[in-house]
Amino acid sequence: MSVVSREGAEVVSVYDDAGSLVTGATVYMDITYPESVDSVSAVTNDNGIGTYPINRPAKGTYTVTVTNVTHGTLHACKKNPRMDAHNNI
Repeated sequence: MSVVSREGAEVVSVYDDAGSLVTGATVYMDITYPESVDSVSAVTNDNGIGTYPINRPAKGTYTVTVTNVTHGTLHACKKNPRMDAHNNI
C-alpha cells in the first residue's frame, strides 16, 4: 500500500501479495490536523487508486494514518495494519 499527498488530496494505492493493484478496496484513514482529526475513507478505482480531498490548514503538519483496509475477497496484512504519512504545508 502507498499513501501520497498530491495537489490537495490523499492518494492511496492498494496492492495484493503478487504486487498487482487492487480494485474495490476501502481504505480507512484518520487525518490529524493541528486542531482536529477527520476519519475518512477512499475506495480504490479500476486502476487500484483511491483519492480523498483534504482541507489543508494554513500552515503546519498533518498526519494521515491508515487505520484499516477492507475488500470483499482480500484481507489486509496483519503485520502492518497501520501506515502513517506526515505532511508539512
